[in-house]
Amino acid sequence: MDAHAILISRIEELAEKRGFSINRLADAAGISRGYLSSVLRQKFSPSLKTLEKIALALEVPPFELLRPRPVERAPDRR
Repeated sequence: MDAHAILISRIEELAEKRGFSINRLADAAGISRGYLSSVLRQKFSPSLKTLEKIALALEVPPFELLRPRPVERAPDRR
């Protein structure tokens, strides 16, 4: 998975956990809804400043937006 795909996945996951729609997240981050939508559709790559705004709105450190989710493994059945 490339960095942009990870970013999109994490933003969507964290927004859902907080009950944010994409419109509410854009408002909370102080960015336009159209711009956030374009980022999520991979039309634009966000600036670091924009990533900071999104992370602040989601109440996570910015690096969390690029951290891949751990792969869940089935328990060892021995």
